Amino acid sequence: MSKIIFILAIFSLTALISCFCLLSLWLSPLVHNSLVNVIPQLDSYKDNNALRTMVIGYVSGQGRESISSLSPAEQSHLDDIRLVIQKARLILWLIVLVAAGCLIALWLRRQSTAQFLLAMRQSTRASLLLWLGLTAMAIVFFESIFTSMHYVFFPAGNWLFDPTNDLIINIYPPIFFFYFLSSYAILVLLILLLLQAAFNRLTKKL
Repeated sequence: MSKIIFILAIFSLTALISCFCLLSLWLSPLVHNSLVNVIPQLDSYKDNNALRTMVIGYVSGQGRESISSLSPAEQSHLDDIRLVIQKARLILWLIVLVAAGCLIALWLRRQSTAQFLLAMRQSTRASLLLWLGLTAMAIVFFESIFTSMHYVFFPAGNWLFDPTNDLIINIYPPIFFFYFLSSYAILVLLILLLLQAAFNRLTKKL
């Protein structure tokens, strides 16, 4: 397998799975509220499930009316998040389509089914190692990454809130995002592990 095909396969697998999982999880009220309900450190935030569902609906573009229980500053931040999500959703779906197209192209240009399966097995293993490395970095440097992302996406600085006065920081405390990131990373790892096991089994039959 050439280096170009190998790199292309790693990109395709990692991008396709990670982007699809992110699109599926991030805008799901069920996922958000389930995290709060099952994580002991988030027990004090369970009462905000209904409001959390309204927030997700708003930032995902499903609701047009402002949320009356939030302050103007909090609503302004939600408006910014909504714009970021609209752009991010387009970019993520574009990556999914490109990655899927790459995998289809690799299948169509294969010399044999055996060669394709072997390439996928090696690429899945490499994708797994790559994702493990990225996950470890994200967890270790979570706080700095979290802060830097807010400075990049919300340069006006309207993302800084006081837990004693602002409701939004109690609906979505920083610890929530840590657990969300961890759950997301674990889901991608599980999918890659299942693919690795599947390709291992298929290549043994060759």
